[in-house]
Amino acid sequence: MRSTGGVGMVAANRLRHGWRGVVALAVVVGVVGAIVLGVVAGARRTDTALERFRESSGAADLQITTREPTEAQLEELRSLPEVAAVAELPNYQILVDGSQLPVVPAAVDETFGTDIDRAVVLEGREADPDAIDEVTIGEGFADQLGIGVGDRLEAISVTPEQVEVVIAGDFFDGAPGGPPLSIEVVGIVRRPLDLGELGGTEGLFVLPPGFHREYRDQIGVYQTILRVRTAGGAADTERVTAEAQRIFADATLFNVVPLAEDVGAENTIDVLEAALWIF
Repeated sequence: MRSTGGVGMVAANRLRHGWRGVVALAVVVGVVGAIVLGVVAGARRTDTALERFRESSGAADLQITTREPTEAQLEELRSLPEVAAVAELPNYQILVDGSQLPVVPAAVDETFGTDIDRAVVLEGREADPDAIDEVTIGEGFADQLGIGVGDRLEAISVTPEQVEVVIAGDFFDGAPGGPPLSIEVVGIVRRPLDLGELGGTEGLFVLPPGFHREYRDQIGVYQTILRVRTAGGAADTERVTAEAQRIFADATLFNVVPLAEDVGAENTIDVLEAALWIF
């Protein structure tokens, strides 16, 4: 038999008499190794968490603001090869009790929430698209008002005529003349637009298409937001921005910006990822 030398003898002796310690050491090494591998995997998954959420939700890449887009303008925008989806959100002049929001958007159709900016339901359910008195809200808005599923938002509204006076730079006489509103919160949701600084500090919510159909002639619209998802993501934003500036060249209250709503969430994820790697 080949000699193992002094080191081999010591090792053999320890294996004979100290096997419990060896087994314990192996278990510790295995556990630590598993923890390290788990931390590495966690850091890598954290690094891509926001991008995976954006992809799964069909997040918008651009936001266009205009007064009243025409059907021809909307059709031309949607027909661009770089545009994958456009959600039209008129901003109604609605004042919700306890909130600082000056306007509240409503979806014209189910494009918002289906083809673009899909929500993750955290509690409750999605609002019925045909409902006129249901809504889902983001976590920031729920925290701000201290409300949850089953609570109601009470609000007053402004007539189309009164909004026109405001747009003209004047003040309308008397109180807001639109219908009073009482809207039930049926769900708490998370969308890409809920993850940014606006969603975290002021809160956001979007009323369903049924509300728009019911109140479009009774409540004034200050401006319209167009949420745009591009076919190639950030690579297409410059081209679509240039085309939007051409299409809406004569529009009032026009603005187009690439969306950075998830910057706040991205910063949080960066900190978490760094902490995981440090560990």
